[in-house]
Amino acid sequence: MYGVLSARRNLEFFNRVDGGGQGLTRHDYYEAMRRAGLPERLFERPVRELGRTFQLLLWIALGMLKNTPILLIDEPTAGLDLHASLRLQDMLIELRTRGKAILIATSDVLFAGRIATRIVVMKEGRRAGELTQAELVARQLQDLYLEYTGQPIPPMVPQPSLARR
Repeated sequence: MYGVLSARRNLEFFNRVDGGGQGLTRHDYYEAMRRAGLPERLFERPVRELGRTFQLLLWIALGMLKNTPILLIDEPTAGLDLHASLRLQDMLIELRTRGKAILIATSDVLFAGRIATRIVVMKEGRRAGELTQAELVARQLQDLYLEYTGQPIPPMVPQPSLARR
């Protein structure tokens, strides 16, 4: 996204780059941003003033405007707080139920475990394993990830008691 352009102007620009956007109005762009969860107060603000969460929502709005069949997302939860991460998860689950294919590269196993129907674990650029939804439910995703990547599963460390002696 171009930092000097507003959120709406970025959507207009990227939607028209490949010949799309003919006949779309300001209202259409606003509606896409609303559906993506971007607060209205940010629609006309320069993108450089938006936080990472809102910039990601803007990209998702663009994907919805273009009606792309697949979304490719790299590390979507990096820098997000828990509330923003949960909001993003819900939105991606909704898009998936609408028939969008979503490919996410992430090291956030909790995020992946909540939204994925299949997970491929990569190690050194190669596929180390693939998990189905049933396998995700049956075992702890964190343990599966560590197992597939060949990392030792750290032992549970007892936490010091906070009780007074």
